[in-house]
Amino acid sequence: MLFGASLVAVRVIVEDVPPTTFAFVRYGFGGLFLLVCLVAGWRGLLRVSRNDLPAMLLLGGLIFALFPVIINISLTLTEASRGALMVATMPIWSAVLARLIGGEQVTRRQIAGIALSFSGVGIVMA
Repeated sequence: MLFGASLVAVRVIVEDVPPTTFAFVRYGFGGLFLLVCLVAGWRGLLRVSRNDLPAMLLLGGLIFALFPVIINISLTLTEASRGALMVATMPIWSAVLARLIGGEQVTRRQIAGIALSFSGVGIVMA
């Protein structure tokens, strides 16, 4: 519910604020807060192998830099309801990418769950 409401808020905001600026401010402040917490003494909670850092940096860049910018730009081109429908396809893309890139098996139960959730979104949108 909160994520869906945030799409409506982003749709309204990107009418007045450039999408890239808004993404930078929104996620930049979150990252700054986490950095302050890390420096303030929670270093012991961060246990990451040096070998994992490149992959983590890549994923962090995709999720916290590229994704918000793309969502913000896409919401300047369409309504919030269509944006919500685009985001509702994320489980489908996650399953497809997990299969293609990660070699994971996608079970019938997972496919049924994805279809059920996507159908629910379709019913709500109708």
